[in-house]
Amino acid sequence: MDGSLTVESEVGKGSAFRMQLSLPPVTDPEQILDKIELSVTGYLGERKSILVVDDNVGNTSMLVSLLDPLGFKVSVASNGEEALDMVSVQQLDLVLMDLVMPVMDGLAAVRLMRSNPLLERTGIIGASASVTDSDQRNEFIDICDDFVLKPIRIDLLLEKIGRTLGIEWETVEIVTPVRETFASLEGQEPLTPPSSELDVLYDLAMRGDMLGVEEWATALEAGDARYHNFAGRLKELAGSCKTKALLALVNQCRGEII
Repeated sequence: MDGSLTVESEVGKGSAFRMQLSLPPVTDPEQILDKIELSVTGYLGERKSILVVDDNVGNTSMLVSLLDPLGFKVSVASNGEEALDMVSVQQLDLVLMDLVMPVMDGLAAVRLMRSNPLLERTGIIGASASVTDSDQRNEFIDICDDFVLKPIRIDLLLEKIGRTLGIEWETVEIVTPVRETFASLEGQEPLTPPSSELDVLYDLAMRGDMLGVEEWATALEAGDARYHNFAGRLKELAGSCKTKALLALVNQCRGEII
């Protein structure tokens, strides 16, 4: 079996291994097990209010579309100054605060929030990209209740929201019939998008950008009709917000174990 194994090590921190295998195609759909995942549908208890603070409209739209259907009362601010104005007049349970923003950044806003005794029960989860200045980001991480790295993983964000607010999620079990994907391709030439394109798809799925996944799938199919079934499956998963099943399908196409 062809493949490669690479390792990156840093003294005092540990090692990261990456394995890439050239795997044979699965010819018998019955050998493929269905994917079973738990999908969050809401939470128990009284409704919670969340303020999303980010100057990127795409980011705020994505978070609103994620949190609003789960039962949260969601408000939006585009910078730290707007956020301070809103927390002074609204009773908020949680603030999702970006670090780098115009007018007033997240660190300055959180410092002022922490100095206000009326906001001591308001949870704060910070967010920042890895390219942000490390000293500023480290202080930001320390002053927030929790922190997520951008691009944001939806499952990790929900885990941190649940922990910060002390809520219990309501979930349903969803069975994704993976064998149907392969059955629908019978009689057609198996076609997998190039790795560079799959990397783009993987990034969209990791960020929970389901609209972006659907647009990517539409463009893929428009460029080559042989991707019709693959694109259709992507749209189905994205339309149902089945992030884990989508990531599983992408990783299967990439032939990677990370």
